[in-house]
Amino acid sequence: MALKALLDEYLDEIKNDLPLNLKSVDVIDRALQELHKAKYDRGAAVTAMLKLTPADLGVVEWTDDETKAFEGAVAKYGHELHWVHKEVPTKSINEIVSYFYKWKKTRRYVAAVYSQFAKNTVQGM
Repeated sequence: MALKALLDEYLDEIKNDLPLNLKSVDVIDRALQELHKAKYDRGAAVTAMLKLTPADLGVVEWTDDETKAFEGAVAKYGHELHWVHKEVPTKSINEIVSYFYKWKKTRRYVAAVYSQFAKNTVQGM
């Protein structure tokens, strides 16, 4: 089997079984590391991946309240993440920045939150 096909099948299998966002670069890197450690035995690598916790993968859990506070702060302050951090004190600035760059790729960024910031900014001029 060609390496590309092996990798594609492996990542697809993990995507179906892992309760995390596989688009995260950290998760993909870890998945490739586990595949290499398992000497490219796809089954063994999948088993190893499924034993990992979100913390093992560098995925930080956010509560609904933290997410609401974050989105409210972005609507208020835009890309000024230092100020956003003050509204979500339970997360480190690194977690805020990481979450922001993943979150801004979602529909909520433009549709619900950032458009509100832009509207407020234009009205304030």
